[in-house]
Amino acid sequence: MSLVSKAFEASKIVPDVIPTPPSGNIELKYPSGAVASQGNELTPTQVKEQPSVSYEADPNAFYTLVFTDPDNYDGPEPVYREWHHWLVGNIPGSDVSKGEVLSGYIGSGPPEGTGIHRYVYILYKQPGKLNFDEKRLTNKSIDGRAAFSTKKFAEKYSLGAPVAGNFYRAQFDDYVPLLYKSLGVRHKMHRLCVLILLGCMSNLIASPVQSDIAQTFLEHEVVPDVLSVAPAEYLTVKFPSGAEVNGGNVLTPTLVKDVPTISWNANPDLFYTVVNTDPDAPSRADPVSREFAHWLVGNVPGDDIAAGDRLMQYVGAGPSLGSGLHRYVFLVYQQPAKLDFDEPRINMTAENRRSFSIANFAKKYNLGDPIAGNFYQAEWDDYVPTVHEQLGI
Repeated sequence: MSLVSKAFEASKIVPDVIPTPPSGNIELKYPSGAVASQGNELTPTQVKEQPSVSYEADPNAFYTLVFTDPDNYDGPEPVYREWHHWLVGNIPGSDVSKGEVLSGYIGSGPPEGTGIHRYVYILYKQPGKLNFDEKRLTNKSIDGRAAFSTKKFAEKYSLGAPVAGNFYRAQFDDYVPLLYKSLGVRHKMHRLCVLILLGCMSNLIASPVQSDIAQTFLEHEVVPDVLSVAPAEYLTVKFPSGAEVNGGNVLTPTLVKDVPTISWNANPDLFYTVVNTDPDAPSRADPVSREFAHWLVGNVPGDDIAAGDRLMQYVGAGPSLGSGLHRYVFLVYQQPAKLDFDEPRINMTAENRRSFSIANFAKKYNLGDPIAGNFYQAEWDDYVPTVHEQLGI
């Protein structure tokens, strides 16, 4: 058994990540001067930039390189174990720069208080050049990186056993908050950060977020950016695509393009107002158009949205390219009675949507504080130009 194989077994990468250890070594050298060496400890600061990668290769063969963190979970059970940091396929020989980047490189970002993580590089020799159907992710996108499985990926493409590997260990340092900021993730989240990094894993059941939506609003600064008081009740929001909103999870504009169904603990004898708003217009860093209203329905009898008075037609998320992650907030207010809204009715247009304030709207109609809420995050994808065309922007 090679030293690499022994290291992978001793560190329990086998069986935590893969069932069979590699025998060959991957040489990894970072621009900082740091070198990964089968379990040595490095810092997030040292590995923040993409390393040079070398290994023994057949120049006529193609390879796949996986870089993954199997310690991305919160609590005793590794339910969503892997969060992949880099994924490159169809590498000709050992020239990684000519490979097909499926997921751009993101350095280590172990949350504060989660201890030391293993960061594992695994190399597979492909049976031939492959057609990968994975969504391509930039080095600024966390969508779809969580709940990854190297083993299942290898099985999907018949990659067989890995031929080479390496790994290092790392824990939180003061670079991690900077990394989170660049990805649109708040470093103050601590235990909730795993849920945010789940990306499109939005159908979590009985998650901690559901049990404390108010705390989640505080963690993501929806309070005070949108509201002064967070709602106490979890608002269920489901899209026709199958995506579900879950306390700051990351969805895509493609997934949320159609009107969702929403539900809460509604009294059928009362009227409600429902709103969906983006406080990060045109970006969270420079929200000069805060808020951009995406949906507004008043006089909703019980939870029958279709029977309400539609003040603004629903429009899905449309964050501009390069503007980072936006928060898209759903809120429900219990009205004091059926109301006579004097707002102009807005169809599929951007007119009168910018610089909206749900706080001012609620004050105007004596709605009080919201009784239920939820939100997701999204960044640009290739559906956004369609949204902008619909709105005439």
